[in-house]
Amino acid sequence: MDNVSEVRLQIGPIDDQFQVLVDDLRTFPKPTKGKVMFQFDDGHISAYEEAYPILKENGWPGSVGVIPDAVNAQDRVTDQMMKEMGNANWDMIAHASELLPNLKEQEQRRILQQAQQYLKIMGFKKGARHFVAPYNRVNEATLSLIDELFETGYLFGACPNNAQHPSNPSFISRVQGTDIRGTRRVLDIANEFNQLAVVSYHAIGSGDDALSVDAFEAIVDHVAQTDLDVITPSQLVDGKGW
Repeated sequence: MDNVSEVRLQIGPIDDQFQVLVDDLRTFPKPTKGKVMFQFDDGHISAYEEAYPILKENGWPGSVGVIPDAVNAQDRVTDQMMKEMGNANWDMIAHASELLPNLKEQEQRRILQQAQQYLKIMGFKKGARHFVAPYNRVNEATLSLIDELFETGYLFGACPNNAQHPSNPSFISRVQGTDIRGTRRVLDIANEFNQLAVVSYHAIGSGDDALSVDAFEAIVDHVAQTDLDVITPSQLVDGKGW
């Protein structure tokens, strides 16, 4: 930080005024290599049927945001699918369906603990350390609970992170995989500056919020041409320097 003489923040374009708070500046060791995560929210069955075999061809893992009540439901992953992916070093991570900021802190706590406990019972203790915020929406209570109950939390932020130890593990930024241009840009930045890119998807194939298989394969091919390591949330926190 001794060589930093000026910091500039660019915000916008916006129509209405809002407040931005910058609490502090921190330094973290710069990793020697960039990393990328592929995350699949809501436990959609396409994570197993489409994404899993494509990533497996490259020897890469991914992670699935699991909503306990949705497992074994129509168009959702089953217990057996989760176990197979888990055996292939995939993370099953905690997720929920409720819009958490609309709920009181006590109810938020119950939902987060339920999602975490479900994964532990199912044998995914490593994945139970991580949480994906539903709809990318949180309030102060949500962030406090994520910080208390989990080792990492993931939200939309559209920018890369420190690949060794993100400055705020409870708010690790993700980019939406359906934004092809934005995804490539974040991946390229992560590759050039040794950062962490987290790419999220809801479904691969067809339907609402889905990315086509061809488009997903194009992103996978793009990553294959970089020097990025493909990791899971557990591999991040269990890695050297965390």
